[in-house]
Order: sequence, then structure tokens, then C-alpha cells
Amino acid sequence: MGKYHPFLKMFEYTKVFYKRIQKGRNIGVMPGEAYIVDVYAFFMFCYHIKDWIKNDCGFKKEIRNNVEYFINKNECMRICADLCNGLKHMQDCKKRSGKDLRIGHKTSFEFSLENSEKPLKCLYFAIDLGEGREKDVLELASECINAWEEFFKKYNIATLSP
Repeated sequence: MGKYHPFLKMFEYTKVFYKRIQKGRNIGVMPGEAYIVDVYAFFMFCYHIKDWIKNDCGFKKEIRNNVEYFINKNECMRICADLCNGLKHMQDCKKRSGKDLRIGHKTSFEFSLENSEKPLKCLYFAIDLGEGREKDVLELASECINAWEEFFKKYNIATLSP
């Protein structure tokens, strides 16, 4: 196993919130307000992995310097950065994505499973990308997790779990 880096714990926390977002689709599992808090927490943890990598002197300078490029070249990470900075500063900031973003409760829907006594209610939260475009928060979160894993793979950085 390679050298341990403190950012790995931050990535693990990010994945905890990712799993909560996945589970939170079912209203019976998590009320809407708690769900949106987990969505915000996910994006805040996810984006700040960048800072942990940049400030970890155990990484080669190449990796620490390239993490900002990684954020800027991936649309999902640019959106993540804008959401995070908008939450942190409660105002418009430099927009990496070039979009005015908002997270909103889009709709809830019901569906039934075989052998289920009552239908499940699910929440759908979307990020308004403007110009009539939107992105599901779970879809964006999945893209962000995948992007980080590709970054780790590119630089041969071992993660704590598969």
C-alpha cells in the first residue's frame, strides 16, 4: 500500500454523503430538508478535496499544481466548485462553470415495487443550469466521484476503499 495522505479521509467523508444522497431519494428514509443538507455537504466536501491535495506536501509538486487544472477542465467539478463557493460566500463568486446555479426541489414521484404494500415516494432535486437545462444532483454527484477516481488513477494515488 502507498503512502497515506490525509485527503483520503476527506474523500471517504465525501463518499458517506454520496451514499446518503443515494438513499435520500426515498422520502421515507430522509425528509427533504435533511436531504438538501446532505447534498450541500457532499458538494462542499467534494470540492475541498482539491485544497487538501494542494496543501499536502507529501504529494509531488506536479500533482499539487495539476489539481486546479483538473477542476477547471471537468464540467462536473466546475459546477461543484460554483455550488460550494456560492454556499460558502452566500453571493455570486467567480463562476468556473459560467452558469448561475441553483439547487431546487424539482418534484416528487411515487412508484411501486413488486410485493410492496405501498408505493415509495422519491424526491428529485435538480441543479438549474439556466437556459432550460438542469442536472439531477445525484447524477452530478456520481460524475464528481468518478472524476476524482480518474484523477487518483492518473496519478497512481491509492484510495482507502474500492
